[in-house]
Amino acid sequence: MKKRIGRSLLVSTLIALLSIVFHQSVLQSRVPDGLPARIKSVPTVSSIDNDEVTLRDVMGNPMLDLSRLPRGNRVSSEMLIGPGPNPDTTKDPKGSFRTQCFFSHFNYDDPIIFPGQENRSHLHVYFGNTGADAFSTIESIRNHGDSTCAGGIANRSSYWVPAMMTRDGQPLVPKQNLVYYKPTHVYRNLQENPYQVMPDGLKMVSGNVYADEIGENPNVSYICRNSRVLSTEHQQQNKTFPYIPQCAGGELEMIVHFQQCWDGVNLDSPDHQSHMSDPKRGECPTSHPVPLTRLTYKVRYDIPNDDQGSQGWYLSSDQYDRSQKPGGLSGHGDWFEGWEQTTKTMWLENCIHAKKNCGINRIGDGKKLNAPTSASA
Repeated sequence: MKKRIGRSLLVSTLIALLSIVFHQSVLQSRVPDGLPARIKSVPTVSSIDNDEVTLRDVMGNPMLDLSRLPRGNRVSSEMLIGPGPNPDTTKDPKGSFRTQCFFSHFNYDDPIIFPGQENRSHLHVYFGNTGADAFSTIESIRNHGDSTCAGGIANRSSYWVPAMMTRDGQPLVPKQNLVYYKPTHVYRNLQENPYQVMPDGLKMVSGNVYADEIGENPNVSYICRNSRVLSTEHQQQNKTFPYIPQCAGGELEMIVHFQQCWDGVNLDSPDHQSHMSDPKRGECPTSHPVPLTRLTYKVRYDIPNDDQGSQGWYLSSDQYDRSQKPGGLSGHGDWFEGWEQTTKTMWLENCIHAKKNCGINRIGDGKKLNAPTSASA
């Protein structure tokens, strides 16, 4: 009887393996030419041990059971806009707007890089739209899904980064993503060409998933806040590093800066970056003439206050020998716009154009975005 069961499991496993190989060949044929060859793969079978199949992600890491990973509980299906203090006019004369988005979910999808291809990527952690996955479209992001951001479904945008992993390969749940929308580097000719509202359905990717050396990823950095250092090279407080520093207690912050000049036509591009550009000498180049507020992620994680702290932490996208190099070199972030039109126009006009510091979640005119408090909010 045991032999029969064993043979049956083995046959089932082989069938699953052949199915995966078949689907891999089909998906390979559908990969757009603009995608890098190094990430043209799907989950593969690496071993069959004791009648169990081990699936590995695009980076070669064992795939975790998503059903066992946590989901965010600060979620709302409503517009959460209420009364609040007016912006501070004494600071930040360029104007600024910041908002909070809390943890939503994990998955192995990337709606921008691999649209329509489930489990095609490394593990990502998401904020904002709770329905974001491989099959997300402009219509679904803007009109469907609950939200973990302040304001509830006033902001259905999806924000995601590679998962932060502990030294033993477990994903960390972030505290929040503090998102900045600031008029950082464009300051010339603003009367003739002012900052524009974020285009509906805009997609952006920033960072370098292939980086494995210091200096290859200037738009991503890390900082320990209110921590004690565990390495002599990290003694300087409030200093950013291009990799994950070794600290204990306090918070680790992953910072991702995005480009802020749009070509005015394309919501995406084959490489997912060339429709955006950086400003030059204080204004957007003629190839990308539309100035947008600069989007910045500040993803925060609690660090254990023990002898190990953040030692050995890495990103799910790190694909180099971490015994020789620190984790975090491959940092990057993705954004899929899903703001409600009136709300994003309000913070642009009342904070950015009015050159007022709106602080966190304030959108001017005595209103603010309220943060969701629980899954039933």
